[in-house]
Amino acid sequence: MPATPPTTLADDCAAEELARESSRVRAQARIQARKDEEARIDAAGGNEWYYLQDSEQLGPLSLDGMRDKISDLTVEPPVHLVWTEGMDGWKPFYDVKKLGEAVAAAAAAQKAVAESEESADAEKVRQQAAAAAAVAAAAKAEAAAAVAAARRAELTMWAQDANDARAAAAVKARIKAAEDAEQRVAAEARAAENAAIFATAEAKAAEQTRQSLAARAIAKEEEEARMKAVVEAKLLAAEQARASAEARADEEKKRRIAAETRATLEANLRAAAEAKAAAESSAAAVAVARAQAGDHARSQAEETASLRAAESAKAAERARAAETAKANAEAEK
Repeated sequence: MPATPPTTLADDCAAEELARESSRVRAQARIQARKDEEARIDAAGGNEWYYLQDSEQLGPLSLDGMRDKISDLTVEPPVHLVWTEGMDGWKPFYDVKKLGEAVAAAAAAQKAVAESEESADAEKVRQQAAAAAAVAAAAKAEAAAAVAAARRAELTMWAQDANDARAAAAVKARIKAAEDAEQRVAAEARAAENAAIFATAEAKAAEQTRQSLAARAIAKEEEEARMKAVVEAKLLAAEQARASAEARADEEKKRRIAAETRATLEANLRAAAEAKAAAESSAAAVAVARAQAGDHARSQAEETASLRAAESAKAAERARAAETAKANAEAEK
């Protein structure tokens, strides 16, 4: 049996072109299927959207409510699979044009607004802390000036009338009042400092909250992008595997057809050889039969000739006997 002929470069190129064309056709079919689904959703005209959370169907929500639910970073676990009238089944929200584009735009706008508001709040808190610190410093300076003035007044009054007890008591009272004022101002300064520290802590907490929300938003976007990439990679791998399987099946079919063709040709050749051998055998048998028939005919001819010669000899013998008898009869007369 001859060996299987190797495939040519043209055959390989044709198979690759067929696989690429098959992949392109399937990709166009998916795009058209999405467009048809969007058309069915628009034609249905419904405004009831459902979603799955922990394997539980929830809803219905309006289109805006569904977008808000998807954009809400506090929802745990995040919304992923959605459905509405007109769809073939549950699908990731980013594969639905009405939700994916709007949610992405809303998330970007919300992120920008949140960053702007948080930056403004942090700046306001910092300004308030600076103003409180300035007020505390001014109050502290005013208290120090009041204490110095009271002490100067005390020295002056003692110099004027050291024996005047009432003046001394008044000086002591003013000194005590100045000290109380200094303590009050110091307490206010401490309160202002505490307020500044608290404001700073609040600003830091707000910044941490903003960073946490931003990190969650980024993580959610990355997770959605990763899931979308995984789905697309699986679809692409499935398409490639299907195209490869189809190409292998076509190649196997071609090889099977070629093998069957070769087997049929070899069977025909064997049948022709057997027929030729049978014909040659028949011709040989006919030749033998003819030779045997010729030998038999020659044998019969020789036997016939021998019989005829024997009959001729007998006739001659009878003729001689008759002549002899005739001669004897004439002699007796």
